[in-house]
Amino acid sequence: MSGIQIILVVDNGPAAIPFYVAAFDGTCDFQQLADDGKRILNAQISCFGTRLMVMDEFPEYRAPNGAVSLTPKSAGGATSMGHMPFDTKAEVDTAIARAAAAGALVTLAAQDMFWGDYYGSIIDPFGHQWSFGAPSTAAA
Repeated sequence: MSGIQIILVVDNGPAAIPFYVAAFDGTCDFQQLADDGKRILNAQISCFGTRLMVMDEFPEYRAPNGAVSLTPKSAGGATSMGHMPFDTKAEVDTAIARAAAAGALVTLAAQDMFWGDYYGSIIDPFGHQWSFGAPSTAAA
């Protein structure tokens, strides 16, 4: 086993893939359309040394207990936040600027925080929240 992989449920997979590739300086290694030929069943994006998986929402497919994976928009907001740890403040600033240029909304400009991190956050166009941080003592 090597780490945790995140699967993001989005409302427009074909638009989400290029956003995450641009915002997170990644590469799309694989994508598969659903049988409807429109929605993404599975896309795999390499970024930040891991794999981010993206899929469209499929409300018609429910688990036996009735559970279904929803987008943040369908759920009424994000229920978790992805965090990217960096070694330097400059890396944090670069990552936030790249995400903003790709269409993310900066919700907290990076700054030194009381807990000892240089930290900032964004919300992406699909409703997912992300934070970026480095030790406050790290080089700029």
